[in-house]
Amino acid sequence: MAEKTGSLQPTRIFATEPTPEPHVDLGDATVNISEVFNALKGCTDIVPMNIVGGVTERLTKPWEGEGPLNEMTFATAARVMSVLVRKRLLEAQKSESGQGV
Repeated sequence: MAEKTGSLQPTRIFATEPTPEPHVDLGDATVNISEVFNALKGCTDIVPMNIVGGVTERLTKPWEGEGPLNEMTFATAARVMSVLVRKRLLEAQKSESGQGV
């Protein structure tokens, strides 16, 4: 089981307007989602299958987990979503500079 690193639970994800990187409310603090993904790097807990579907449907290549149940850890999900957030940030920077996507 993964070691717990704190007792803060996300209270909401900001979605009032589109931004290149979502933010999460953690108690009194607001953090970038990439910080949450970074904190999950070593988490070996298994992601529920409904969440796995939400992660893999955003991929351009098929994903296969290890073992007969095609399981995904939170560390793997965070790594995948980190790449997608970095791609989104890069696309936003390109469009701001007028380079297009």
